[in-house]
Formats: sequence, structure tokens, C-alpha cells
Amino acid sequence: MRYYFILFILYEIIISFYFYKQYTNKVSDQHQSVLKLVEHSLDNSINTFGLANDDFHSQYSYKISRLVSQSNGASLEVRNEIREELLDAFMPFYINKKLYAFEGMHIFDQRGYSLLRFHEPDKYNDHIVNLRYSLQSMLKNFSYQKGFELGVFKESYRFQYPLFYDGDFVGSYEYSVSPKALMNEMKKFYANQYLLLFKSKQNNFLERTENVKKHYSKAMIGTNEFYFQVPLHSEGFDELYFNYIIKNKKTIKAINSKRASVVDYNYKGQNLAVAIKPIYDIENKHIAYMFIYVNNNHIINFRYEFFIAIFISSLFSLMLFIFIIKQVKHRLYVMELVNMQHDMLVVTDGEKIKDANNALLKFFGFETLKDFNKKHLCVCEFFIEEDGYLQQYNNGIIWTQYMIQNPDIKFRVKILDISNNNMKIFEVEYELFKDTHYTFILFRDVTDEVDIQNELLTRANYDALTNIYNRDRFEYFLTIELEKSSQNNELFSLIMFDIDHFKLVNDNFGHDIGDTILKEITSLVSSHIRDTDTFARWGGEEFMIISKAEIEHSELFSEKLRSIIDEHIFPHVADVTCSFGVTQLHKNDTLESIVKRCDDILYKAKNSGRNCVRFMK
Repeated sequence: MRYYFILFILYEIIISFYFYKQYTNKVSDQHQSVLKLVEHSLDNSINTFGLANDDFHSQYSYKISRLVSQSNGASLEVRNEIREELLDAFMPFYINKKLYAFEGMHIFDQRGYSLLRFHEPDKYNDHIVNLRYSLQSMLKNFSYQKGFELGVFKESYRFQYPLFYDGDFVGSYEYSVSPKALMNEMKKFYANQYLLLFKSKQNNFLERTENVKKHYSKAMIGTNEFYFQVPLHSEGFDELYFNYIIKNKKTIKAINSKRASVVDYNYKGQNLAVAIKPIYDIENKHIAYMFIYVNNNHIINFRYEFFIAIFISSLFSLMLFIFIIKQVKHRLYVMELVNMQHDMLVVTDGEKIKDANNALLKFFGFETLKDFNKKHLCVCEFFIEEDGYLQQYNNGIIWTQYMIQNPDIKFRVKILDISNNNMKIFEVEYELFKDTHYTFILFRDVTDEVDIQNELLTRANYDALTNIYNRDRFEYFLTIELEKSSQNNELFSLIMFDIDHFKLVNDNFGHDIGDTILKEITSLVSSHIRDTDTFARWGGEEFMIISKAEIEHSELFSEKLRSIIDEHIFPHVADVTCSFGVTQLHKNDTLESIVKRCDDILYKAKNSGRNCVRFMK
């Protein structure tokens, strides 16, 4: 009796740990969901401002570039005239955007000198490159950039655009958005209370003027000092709750971890939560934390579910314990049956079922074993006959005896799941029951494992972008064709083609458009090749086809493909052409020799002006 009581206690501990793990997993998933929503709202908010800037850039960058180019090296008088012209032309735009959310608009010449601040038109010609990493990067890389940056007197999210005139870099201009405006935009997507706390090490400028200090306040979180804008109540924050949070050990731990996290609190009987997200500047330096107050009702529900599950499980296990004590003298195998709760288990002689667990009955849609036995004698009636899988009779031997006679084989069966009409794969294990002719049979669902294995096999054989064979798999098929040819004297042709000037497509339109063209050409070619041919992506913009035909047919087929691609209208890039090289198998060819010859022929096609087919027997 003591032994079974110990088992009961151990079961209670295990089941409690299981439900607690489920609870913590749900909490973790909920936290990750919150952090994704925060990240999503930040990205969307940045994109909202970025799109507005991009529209302006596409319309007016040429005019601004022309004027800025004229200011470079010009006299103060000329620069003042250009400044006035820029003000007249674009101040209405800036005023309109400023009413919405923009904080500043700034134009720089090619040396990084301030040409015009729309937000401070009277302040110009100062050289602030040494104070601004973004300007240093702009003068070095001449490329668009965006991100948080700490200025001389305040922090902003900046969008910076290079200016080019007649192919030369002439300067740059930027828009800046205040953190408050950015957070107000984030409120449209998620939550309604945001606060930025800047690290004091990164914000020494806040100590420079009394005017700035009026708008910021300090906060200590552990040994770390932070600044935030005041007053708190203007952002909807409860100052007492805020002070409670920054002094809480959970907050200090989250800050010290330097990772995005969600922290749950119990404040004055209320269950509350705060998402804490690290913020990095345009130089990828950690400068601040964003605090977001979030709804915590999900965690409360998870906790309630956890206690209910523990109660029900404990009640069930107690009843089960009492039942086992009464039945243990008559049915020794009940304990083993109950302990295998998730996998299907039967006790059988190979033809008839003696007993089964609920998992098996539920899988086949029966309430009791009696109901099952009214319609079926053996679970083996459901086995799908397929090579490589266990069947009712194997080489004339009943399935249970066959497993016993072959203990080193891992057996699997296929069974149709009647609840969703999906095929399930089970790994089958057995254990002989003492002093009887019955056998314990365990069916463990390995469908997901098999699916993962199949998926890994697919990834190993197919190109991820175009979903056709990759180079390794193509070489495998080519090797097979070479072996068949040496044995049966079968001829075949090899076709290699690539996209003309594909690098220019990527450079001018971006890699996303390039990927679209690769997929569309793959689709065009796939729709015209025969089932007996083998089509693969060789690498980059190069493709290969094993054509089960002599070279004359393969040359005509290649010309057909070239014409189809040439006449096709591609999105974004209207004209796309391909060059083809075709060769036929030679005696004593190896994989390397036939591929090299085909590649050389393709090279001749490209030297002949591209968009053509060249072949060699």
C-alpha cells in the first residue's frame, strides 16, 4: 500500500509540474505576443513617417539637389540667396508636416555644414559633423539611413537622404520626428501608454541647459540612471505606479538583462504588466528603454486555468488511485496502462484485443472497448498496407509474432485518423505480458517527426526560392543519367541558360524584384518542359535542364524557351532575356566535362550578343 501511495504522490508532483509548465509556457507565449505587437507598432509608426518622407523625396529631391549643388563652394551671398529660395519653395510643406508630427527639417551641404534649418531658419553655416554620427556616416557612405539619434539638445528619430546632382554627391537632408510623436503614432496600433527612459550615459546633453532640465526628470532603476520627459500625467501615467515599477526588483532584473521583456506586477491588488523594450540609436548604441503599459487579463486567466487544472487533475488522480488499489490484485497490468496516458496502448494476442486505453478508443471513435469489439476484432484491421510498414500479416506471420521474431527492427504502421481523414504514422513497440500469451502493444504517434524529416529532405533537395531542384540534387540526377548512358547507350542533352545582365536588375530595382524575376522565369520554363526532363537552379541566375533528346531537338526547345522569355512582360522590369548553351553527351563524358562544355557554349552565346542559343554536339 505504501508503494502505491508513493506512486500517487509522485504522480501528483509530475502532473503539477506539467500544468505549471503549461502555465509558464502560456505566459511566455503571451509575453512574446505582446513584444511582437510592440515591435509591430514601432515598425508601422516608423514606416508611416518614412512613406511621407519618401513621397517628398521622389518629387522634390532633384530640385533640392540642384540648389544645394549650387551652394557648395559659393559665397555667403549666393548661399543666402539659395537658402531663401529653399525656404520659399518648401517652408509650406514643412509647416504642414510640423502640424502633424515632424519636429525638424534640415539641409546640409556636401561638407556637412548646415545650409538650412526649417525649424530654425536663422541658424546656419555651423559644422556639426563631429557631433552627429549620422552625418559622419552620410559623408562616408552617401546612403539613406534612419534611426534614433541624440542631438545637441534633444533626441529625435531621423530620416536622412543623400542628394546627388549629375551623379555627384552634393549634400543631404533629413526629417526628424520627436519620440513623443512616434509614440503617439504607435498608440494607433497597440496600447495607449508609452514612455521613453534615456540612459544618462548617453544623454549628457540633458545637463547642458536649464531649459532642457525643465522638461526632463531623473529616475534611478537599480544602479542605472535614466531621464524621461515630464510631466508623467500628460502621457496618462500614474506617478505612484511609475515609482513602484522603477523600484521593483523585477524591473531592475529586466533592465539588467538588456533584453526585451514583459514584467507582471501586483500593485494595490491589481494585476498589471509593463513591456520593456531596449531602444538603439542610428549607431546601434543602446540609448534608452521604452516602457509600455499593457493589459494583463490574459495572465490572470492563465493562472485561474492552472489552479482549475491542478484541482481537476488531483481529483481525477485520487479517484484513479482508489480504483487501482481495488483492482490491482486482479489486473496487474492496469498500472502500466494508466501510466501511458497519451500514447495508444492495447493488450492483444495478435488477433483479439484484451484491453485498450482511452487514447486508442478515442482515436478510433469508440466510447468503450465493448463498443470497439462489436465491430472489430483487432486493431490491425486498420493498418494501411504499404511497403516498409507493418501489416496484419507479414510473410504469412501475424503482426505481433513477426515483431517478436524481429526484435532489432523498428516497426511503424500507417492508420487513417477518422476524425480529420489524415494519415497518421505510429511507431510500434511491444512488451510480453508475464505468464500469459498476451502482448502489450504501444502505438506512439510520430507523424510530426516524419513530417519534419520529409521537410528537411525537401529543403536538402530543392531550391528555397524557386522550388525546383537545387544544384546538389541536379548533380545527383546527372550522375544517374551518365551511368544509364554508359550501360544502355542512351543519349541526352544538357541545356544551361542564365539571365542576361541580371546584376543590373538587382542593382537598379533591388533584390526583391530580382527574386521575383527568378521565380517567374522558373514558372515559365517549368510549364513548357516535359515530365522526363530535369530542371534545376544551378546557382544565382543560372539554370540547368537535362533534356531526354538529341541535340537538334534540344536546340529547338531552347530557342522556344528563349523566345517565350523574350516575349514575356515581367513586372517592374519589362524586358528580360536569357542566353542558352546546349550540348549533347559525348562518349567518356564525366559530370565535370559535360558541365564545363555546356558552360563554355553558354559563354559563347553571351559573347555573341546575348539573348541567343548556341549549341555544340
